[in-house]
Amino acid sequence: MNAGEVPGYAGVVVEAPLTKVFHYRLPERMAGSIRPGDRVDVQFARRRVHGVVVSLASLPPIDPSLIKEILAVSPEEERIPADILELTRWVSSYYRCGWGTVLAAAVPAGVKQGRKKRQVSRIELTATPEETETRAERLQRRAPRQASALFALARWFRKRPDTPLPVDSPDIRDVAPGEILRQLAKKGRIRLIIPANGDPLPAMPKDGGMGEDGRPPVLTSEQEAALAEIGP
Repeated sequence: MNAGEVPGYAGVVVEAPLTKVFHYRLPERMAGSIRPGDRVDVQFARRRVHGVVVSLASLPPIDPSLIKEILAVSPEEERIPADILELTRWVSSYYRCGWGTVLAAAVPAGVKQGRKKRQVSRIELTATPEETETRAERLQRRAPRQASALFALARWFRKRPDTPLPVDSPDIRDVAPGEILRQLAKKGRIRLIIPANGDPLPAMPKDGGMGEDGRPPVLTSEQEAALAEIGP
């Protein structure tokens, strides 16, 4: 990619025992802001999974009609540093295990816990934003708080139609507290999506692409020295 060009495509390694890099298109709202090491959500094998951006390009590496968009990007503070990115790539190549599996193991526990909290449940509308506003207008007299919540949700999804809305999002938290959301869900105005196992990571083999006992591979003395230099 030449200097000054805005990347439009990203190479992504999904958090699974695979060595291949998959390519995704950057939505316009993300252009210029995504960097290698960013953790993203993508559609993979008909499901939403987590991955890490490992490269950027201004031109599509394959037929553009075959490339799907990145669905969401994690906060900048969750970005994996370049040295860790390179170390995990080397470990994956040396031990012939999935780069995504090694990257998933490299994510700090605190980041994983934060991710689970944000994704325990999310909100979906059961109608279009326009239809939701019509429903809100009908509720204004008999249930003003529910109406206010629906108006806020309709505005949110009109601006970000393809972005998941966490229940605890600060954008709607004050106007749509949990009690109101449960009432709206009971009436079928919205859906509250809760992962069955509370774990957003895709299912993996028992060994996770590592050792037979499920433990990470044993590093050589040179690798231990490299890790010591990088630090915790």
